[in-house]
Amino acid sequence: MISFFYGLLAVVLAYFLNKLLLKLSSPVTVTLMAPWIEEPLKTLLPVLGNGNLIIAHMVFGFAEGLYDLFTAKKNFLAFVLSLITHTVFGLITLFFITKLSVFYGIIIAALGHTLYNLIILKVAWR
Repeated sequence: MISFFYGLLAVVLAYFLNKLLLKLSSPVTVTLMAPWIEEPLKTLLPVLGNGNLIIAHMVFGFAEGLYDLFTAKKNFLAFVLSLITHTVFGLITLFFITKLSVFYGIIIAALGHTLYNLIILKVAWR
């Protein structure tokens, strides 16, 4: 249950930090910087609070997917991709935490997340 809370807390904090960043920059910048906000939140909250990192990442993906589903996009594919990709980023993070450290787990997941967002931007610009 605590992991669910950590996932929701990460969503709320990321939402407000991303909105603040949007006021200071462009939507493209936010899209590329969001992973560097989201990955530490989704990881550090459950790690420091002895929660389940994967559940926190899944809850984050589910909540972000719901946001995508009910905003202007109204796109079920965006919902599904959000759930899947955030779960995968959680698995990547956990793998590198066990092999290296929390720091490297977050960095590698954030790099992967940024690359994913770049691909999404490229597809959207077509």
